[in-house]
Amino acid sequence: FVFPVMFVNSNDDSKTVLREEIWNACLYAAFIFSAVVIVSFTLFKEKPKTPPSATAEEKREGNVWENFMRLIQNKNFLLLCLCFCAVMVTTGTSYACLAAIIHPFGFGPRDSATFGVTFMIFGITGAYLAGKYVGRTKKYK
Repeated sequence: FVFPVMFVNSNDDSKTVLREEIWNACLYAAFIFSAVVIVSFTLFKEKPKTPPSATAEEKREGNVWENFMRLIQNKNFLLLCLCFCAVMVTTGTSYACLAAIIHPFGFGPRDSATFGVTFMIFGITGAYLAGKYVGRTKKYK
């Protein structure tokens, strides 16, 4: 939300100017994300010194296809997958339609980016608080 608006902020209706700003935004994004990837590859190792969990220490054997078939027969996994997909589709649709919804009320692209970031911040905060609540009350399966 924020990154494109930082670099594509022209009020000029010229397609040439807009095309150049979009190209520059893509170039800046490529440089920034390439730097992040290079730093990640140099700092992170293939394996951590200690496993991140007790199950990570276990050796897993078996056919991937058999494990996958067992997984898709697990009702709890399917419910979790359905809930996750529903949230992702709803969020993606809301963000895609946001500019069209707020434009008639006089809001522009910067406002759309601000609304999107606000949604994300409150969503992350809500997920964190819900996780803390569920962890404390043990109201999960």
